[in-house]
Amino acid sequence: MVVWWWPFAFVFFKNMFILLDLIIILGIVMVIGRYRRIGGDIYDAIEDAMKSGKLSKGRMQRKWEEAQELMQSDDLEENKKAAGIAENILDECLRSANFSGENLEGRIAKIPDSQLNFKDDIIWACRMKARLENEPEMETDKEEVERVFYIFERAMKEMNIL
Repeated sequence: MVVWWWPFAFVFFKNMFILLDLIIILGIVMVIGRYRRIGGDIYDAIEDAMKSGKLSKGRMQRKWEEAQELMQSDDLEENKKAAGIAENILDECLRSANFSGENLEGRIAKIPDSQLNFKDDIIWACRMKARLENEPEMETDKEEVERVFYIFERAMKEMNIL
């Protein structure tokens, strides 16, 4: 029995596998490209929000100066207020950059770990600031409030907000 169609079938299947290999290689290249681009998303989103006018760097700077003045005070309540202002600035910036979440902690939690160097510290600062507001009887000292303030400051500097 002579199988005259075998060379044609072989060429057909060989070309199909070559096409399949090209599709797989293209998919891998696209995934790698997407993975590399993720690193700059938070910074690009904040920069775009500033360029589009949703976020005013001058207004953020004025609020930040107000927070710094409150932080210079020896009054613990004013220090807590400064930490609250710092959190609000960071939250407003992420909200303006279209990051979803019901509060700052929720927005930060959704950002991939590769985009923020100290994501856990920011989440801790959010929780501590919430405790300072909701539990007035909580014993705290100026150093702890300064740490919360410093973490928010460091986050804003990393994101080029300040």
